[in-house]
Amino acid sequence: MDGGFFMVMAMKIAIFIDGGYLDTIAKRCGVKIDYCKLSVDVSQGKEEKTRFSNAQKFHQALERLPRYEVRTGRLVRRGDEYEQKGVDTLLSIDLVNLAASGKISDAVLVAGDSDFMPAVKVAKDLEG
Repeated sequence: MDGGFFMVMAMKIAIFIDGGYLDTIAKRCGVKIDYCKLSVDVSQGKEEKTRFSNAQKFHQALERLPRYEVRTGRLVRRGDEYEQKGVDTLLSIDLVNLAASGKISDAVLVAGDSDFMPAVKVAKDLEG
C-alpha cells in the first residue's frame, strides 16, 4: 500500500495511513493486515514491473472497499528499486482540505515520520 485515507461517515473521522510505513512494520512483525477490519477497528472508539503490477492490483482491490481512497504519487527509480514519491504531500493536502471543509471532525494518522506535522498543525489550527 502506498497511502490513502478512508472516512467513517457517521462520525466524520478520516484515517490517514502512510502505507509504506505500515507495510514495512507489518512485514517485520510477520503480520498480514486486513484493511477492511482495520477501518472498523480504528474508528470504533470514536466512531519493478511485477512488484508494480502487484501493487496496482492491490490498490484496485483496496479502492473497491467502502470508504477508501488511494493516493499513489509517482514512481522514482533508485538503483534497482522503485519508490513512491509525493504520497505524504497528497495525504497532507487531503487532511487539510477535509478539515477546512468541515467534512471531518477528527483524524487518525498512521505514519512513522514527521512529514505530516505541518498539515496536522494547519488542520488543528482550523478548529479555532
